[in-house]
Amino acid sequence: MRPVGARRARWRGVGAIALAFGLWGAGVRAQSAPGVERPLPEGRAPIRQVDPGGVRGWPEGREPVVNAGPRGALGWPEGREPVGPASGGESGWPAGRVPVVDLGAPLALGWPEGRDPPAFVDPEGAGGWPEGREPSARPGASRAAPAATARPDPEGARGLLADVERIIDAEEAGEWFDDASRYRNVYPVLLPSVCHATPAARFEALRSALAAWRRQGDALAIFSANGRKMSPRVTRALTLERRYRALSIAVAGAERDCPFWVVPEAGYPGRQTTRGRASLNAETGGLFQLRHAADRFTYGGGGSLRVLPGYRVSDDLSLLAGFEFAGGALVETRDGTSEVVLHYFPALPLVARVHDVAWHYDVEVAPVALFQANDGRFSYGARLGFGVGISALRTRWFIPWAGVAVAYEHYVESGGRPAASLLRGGLRVGVQWAL
Repeated sequence: MRPVGARRARWRGVGAIALAFGLWGAGVRAQSAPGVERPLPEGRAPIRQVDPGGVRGWPEGREPVVNAGPRGALGWPEGREPVGPASGGESGWPAGRVPVVDLGAPLALGWPEGRDPPAFVDPEGAGGWPEGREPSARPGASRAAPAATARPDPEGARGLLADVERIIDAEEAGEWFDDASRYRNVYPVLLPSVCHATPAARFEALRSALAAWRRQGDALAIFSANGRKMSPRVTRALTLERRYRALSIAVAGAERDCPFWVVPEAGYPGRQTTRGRASLNAETGGLFQLRHAADRFTYGGGGSLRVLPGYRVSDDLSLLAGFEFAGGALVETRDGTSEVVLHYFPALPLVARVHDVAWHYDVEVAPVALFQANDGRFSYGARLGFGVGISALRTRWFIPWAGVAVAYEHYVESGGRPAASLLRGGLRVGVQWAL
């Protein structure tokens, strides 16, 4: 039989081990609890960390410092809830869903120690951050807002907002369901636009985006007032909110993530449009063709290629002009027999292109000519055409698009041919480069 002292020593050892495991487990639970600060690298720790989407395990030193969720949907740390005006327009804002009065909810969670920006003033000019929520300035940094002391850059703000509009429109086309994943998708696409804009342009763009959202009202309030049914007003409010929040997240991360070689450009025109610039457009497509001449119809198909330099004269209008060459094989029937005749159609189109975010609508006129592979004499005429297209986001140096086009052409009697009418239409794809 073992001595009593030995048995007691053994149980004391087991108890010590159990106590150690219990303390370790309590520490793990405390670190993983939502809304509780977790240790991060020195000088990189957010004031409070709300992990977007509940995803853990960010790369060391790359922890996000902003909350990707709108209106606190992912939870705000206790005592850090945003504050703001009591109402945001006609519909008001539900309690607990009021937008912050500074640069927006994504900045309300604070900045990593040692990386705080000099204090920003709020977009409405109401005197800066709410009391007790001012970010600390870097040692020796001025407390004045960079955007308030720098030269205003309204043109750069318009260019940045045009990019935001295009990017959010493209993301919404893919059925926006959860906010966290969508904001993550938008961030790397929007960041280059923010990096190329000046701090003053970013600030002015944020102020304009927030003002537009407030004028429209809160989507949830409008949704509730409409019997909890979707409507165009709800959809519009959601879009304006997404634009503002995506922009504020990108602005918050710009200092950390913008490459050092990118120099902000005053009067930034935008990357996702050709606004305020000349452009070079290359277009091609397949065509169905129907020709009527001398009481006979001929039909066939072909393709076209055209190069159109142009200029975006306003946010909504571009003018383009250039050269086009089209061809087609048309089936002609004579004396009971059919034969395929190659037709060629050079033209000098002039196009007025109306822009609506990603969509554009073309109206064109052009002098045209016609000659055949077996008859080189020219017939002359004129064209009236229409088209519609939708653009994708910028890829490398160009913006691709696709659409459809139709045109009516009339040729006068010339070149040894009778007067003729030609109807053509089909798919069209193109790319545009900003010069």
